[in-house]
Amino acid sequence: MKIECLGSGSKGNCYIVTLESGDIIILEAGVPYKEIKKVLGYRLLDVKMVLITHEHGDHSKAVYDMIEDGLHIYASKGTLEALGIINLRRVHVFEDMNTSKYIIKGFKAQHNALEPLMFTIADKTTRESLVFITDSAYTDFIFNGFTYYLTESNYIAEYVEETREEGIYTNPVGHMSLENNIEMYKRTDLSNCQQIILVHISDTNGNPDRMVRELKEVTNCNVDYAKKGKVWDLKPTPF
Repeated sequence: MKIECLGSGSKGNCYIVTLESGDIIILEAGVPYKEIKKVLGYRLLDVKMVLITHEHGDHSKAVYDMIEDGLHIYASKGTLEALGIINLRRVHVFEDMNTSKYIIKGFKAQHNALEPLMFTIADKTTRESLVFITDSAYTDFIFNGFTYYLTESNYIAEYVEETREEGIYTNPVGHMSLENNIEMYKRTDLSNCQQIILVHISDTNGNPDRMVRELKEVTNCNVDYAKKGKVWDLKPTPF
C-alpha cells in the first residue's frame, strides 16, 4: 500500500492510497484538483473512488471538479446534502463495501459537521489494512489489529491554554488532541501495526516532533506525521 500526502491541516487535506492491484482510493479532496491530477500522473481511470469524511472545505473543495472529470464521490448522506451534490451523477451515499479486492467500512466521527465519517480499508490481496480518522474529537470504536493507522492528532491541550493566555483564542472543538489520541492507542491492539501516521496537526497548537515522540513511547510502533509531499511506500511484513 502506498500513501501520498497532498495536504494535511486546515489549509487542505488529501491523501492518495494506492493498493497492490493498482487501484487508487483518494481520501479527502481539500486541495486544488489540478494538484491532485498532477500527483496522480493523470491516471484517472485507476481512481476507483473518492472518500470524503465531511463537508468542510479543507476536506471537500475539489469534489465539484472531480465530479465533472468523472470521478466517483462517496460520503454520508448528510455530507452530500451539505455540499449540495447528493442528486448528481457519480455521487454516492456511502455504504460499507466488500468487493473481490477490498473491504471499506465507515464509522461515525465526532465533529462539528452534519454527518461526519471515519473509514477503514482492507486490501484482500496483501491483507494490509488502514484506519483513517480525522476531524473527530474522540472515537468510541476500537480498531484492533490493523496494519496502518492514519489518525488525527490536532493539538496539545497545554498549548491551547498557553496561546489563550497570550491572547490568541483558538477553538479546537471537533478535533482530536494528542491526549485523546494516546488514550485511543492505549486501548488498541497494535500487534499488527507497522506504521502510524499523524494527520491534521495544528500549526498553532501542535508540535509534530513531540507528538511523534510521545506516540512512539506509548505504542512502540513506527510513528511519522503527514506533511505535503510525504510518501509512504508500505509493504506488509509477515508476523
